[in-house]
Amino acid sequence: MKSGTIVILLIIFTLLSYIVPNYGEVRKVSVGNLEVYIPSNIDSPDFVFLVTHFPKGFIVSNTRISRPLYVVMAMIPYTVLKHIIPVPSSISNKILSALSNSERQQLWINTTGKEVAAAWISLLLINFLLTFFTVYLFSKGLEKAGLKEFQLFGVLLILLSFKFDTQILVPHTELFDLLLPSYVFYLISPLLLSKRSEIPDKISENRYTLHLAIIGMLFLGKAVLFLYIVCLWGWVRLFGVKNIWKPAVLLPFFNIAYILILKLTGIPYYQHEVEAYRQGVWLFDYIAQKGFFPAVFAGISTFFKVIYSTVSVFAPEVIIGTAFLVAGAPPKPNGSFFSLQRKEFLIVYSISFFLFWTVIGYYPARVLYTFYPVAIFILGVLFMNIEIKRRQKLVFILYSVYLFISFGTTITV
Repeated sequence: MKSGTIVILLIIFTLLSYIVPNYGEVRKVSVGNLEVYIPSNIDSPDFVFLVTHFPKGFIVSNTRISRPLYVVMAMIPYTVLKHIIPVPSSISNKILSALSNSERQQLWINTTGKEVAAAWISLLLINFLLTFFTVYLFSKGLEKAGLKEFQLFGVLLILLSFKFDTQILVPHTELFDLLLPSYVFYLISPLLLSKRSEIPDKISENRYTLHLAIIGMLFLGKAVLFLYIVCLWGWVRLFGVKNIWKPAVLLPFFNIAYILILKLTGIPYYQHEVEAYRQGVWLFDYIAQKGFFPAVFAGISTFFKVIYSTVSVFAPEVIIGTAFLVAGAPPKPNGSFFSLQRKEFLIVYSISFFLFWTVIGYYPARVLYTFYPVAIFILGVLFMNIEIKRRQKLVFILYSVYLFISFGTTITV
């Protein structure tokens, strides 16, 4: 899929997302006689503040100090936009008033509406950039995995998902949840061809290592750490255990280095999700409060709740997969839709995914959507099993239904 096509699709679906806005939080800003409703999130003003008060803002408001990359990226367009963006003084105070209704009123002292508007637009530009690379990498991953014919439909499933629909216009780090799984899927996609004999003999170890370093840096946007296991599996399958220290060290390196730099400069590192919500340490709290065996039971119970919630999130994909399965019956002569390496990918990704969110103990739909490479990949394999003359008609019908579900109802929000 060409880059220009991806950009056009992003613009179309972004406009649709605004015309049919998400049903979450919005902020009202009066512009003359018009009232503009801006898609927002309770944390969005915090990110805007961090951009307008970089880098000292991280000390004043440290809830996002563990995720600095999003703000750092937004600083690039912000340094230009804050000088050129036209914001009439008549609405400057109204912009600040809309933000001051948040719980962080004290942040907006000595801030202008022009700075806020520039920061907000800069963060949305980064959203667009993150989503572009999400779509581009996932599309290329499907192609390298032998599913080129399924590229467009796979991309449309992402663009029609609630993750895109509710987040593309909202300043937040949530879009790293889309980018990172796509990047890892792209990286290990040569392993996902239908036959192991089709896997390219020469895959550059240095190039693969460079990609791992980039993923490690992107973890500073949001640490979706179960992907660490998927990357390790990909390395072993492509290169064996030789130099396995590279993914083992590179993936966590930038987060560790960042924490050390903060420590050396005397800035306290704060992990808001752990401190405020006990994510990742809740089982230890449970052991301390109720004992080991009740904690084991709670962990197992949470594990199955995560599985159930994930299936619920991907209910539309389950329905589409069932349709593909029926349309493609009977199966191919080999009796299997999935080769050994494809099965390994599904198992490794799924187990690391379910265990990770169990340990985190926090599993709303928006974070469970990180399962989408598996869900869409399965659909791609089932799709390719359908006779060629029956594929396009079926996809058109399913796409039309999914479009209605996504934008015509609140079912995916």
